[in-house]
Amino acid sequence: MSETIKIASVNCQGLGTSSKRNDVLNYYKSRNYSIVCFQDTHFTHKDEPFITRQWGYKCLFNSYSSNSRGVAIMFNNNFQLEVHKEVNIQGGNGLAIDLSIDNTRISLICIYGPNTDQPVFFSKLKDLILELDNTHSIICGDFNISLNPVIDTYNYVNINNPKARHKLLDVMDELNLVDYYRVLYPDKKCFTWRKRNPIKQSRLDYFLISDTLGNIVENIKTLAGYRSDHSHIVLELKFNNFKRGRGLWKFNNILLKDPEYVAKVKDTINRLKMQYAVCIYNQDKILHIPSDEINFSIDDTLFLETLLLEVRGMSISFSSYRKKQMNQKEETLISEINLIESGELCNSLSTLLDDKKTELESIRKEKLTGHILRSKTNQIFLCS
Repeated sequence: MSETIKIASVNCQGLGTSSKRNDVLNYYKSRNYSIVCFQDTHFTHKDEPFITRQWGYKCLFNSYSSNSRGVAIMFNNNFQLEVHKEVNIQGGNGLAIDLSIDNTRISLICIYGPNTDQPVFFSKLKDLILELDNTHSIICGDFNISLNPVIDTYNYVNINNPKARHKLLDVMDELNLVDYYRVLYPDKKCFTWRKRNPIKQSRLDYFLISDTLGNIVENIKTLAGYRSDHSHIVLELKFNNFKRGRGLWKFNNILLKDPEYVAKVKDTINRLKMQYAVCIYNQDKILHIPSDEINFSIDDTLFLETLLLEVRGMSISFSSYRKKQMNQKEETLISEINLIESGELCNSLSTLLDDKKTELESIRKEKLTGHILRSKTNQIFLCS
């Protein structure tokens, strides 16, 4: 069997505050990517153990300060990997790891390119790739460089960081690194960063991939960003997979604030009262009789167990239904945001874009409440 390993690259525009960090990390964790490479994290060294516990799986960091730079690579547990070595790039501008995925040795490098014209940064990047000495390399992140200004920029007067751009193109040529997005979509205008007033857009985020990996590149997607002025990008690679089982079900008490759920619980209780009440009662009037005055055809303990079982089954079904509803709404909002951001007229639709992003954050906030509850439940379960 095989599955697609997904590597996401995200300029998160600073996660120094706990509220934004919790929200954004849970958002990207919920996308179920295999690896997420974050840039511009604003993490500090003392934050790292807490963030690792919050993410729940393996995390690697090159932190800088609470208000600038920093990168992190975070893993999921849905695929097999082994990390052999990690190397920090000075100044919180990058992190390189030597790892194996499905017995394939790869250099994975997450970079946050300087926003000034520094060709020496890419000279050092080349030296690092050679030092790792792997046949396969993947470099991703916010390069702060547009490879092809003709198709990758909008409303730019000058080429951004021209010397650094020329050096990066030289490194690509010397090490046989390919911008596979342009192999898949040679003529498509797609931007990953934007600003307003006046509108300015560019494709600054991309994957550079060794040509030796070309046969396993399935797709590269540009998707709406979350609480950032950058879109995030996703590389899909084909590797072997393994399946995991279902986890423990936990009741989310936020459902108690949902009128539809409360009504379903009451309906379930009333249905069981009518089903197990002894036949002396008038079925039309039984719902008006206090529960403690009703005689049931089964003993009270068995009735309670039956009731709890029925409510649990209904709750699982309703939770699945609500989750599907929320996921569909979230995906629709993400698609709508992506559609607006990908066009050259996003400045004229700024109010609509802001409304969509606010609605998305509201959905994410509700999901985050559920994540926190399940995390606490897991901790109690593991400690009991």
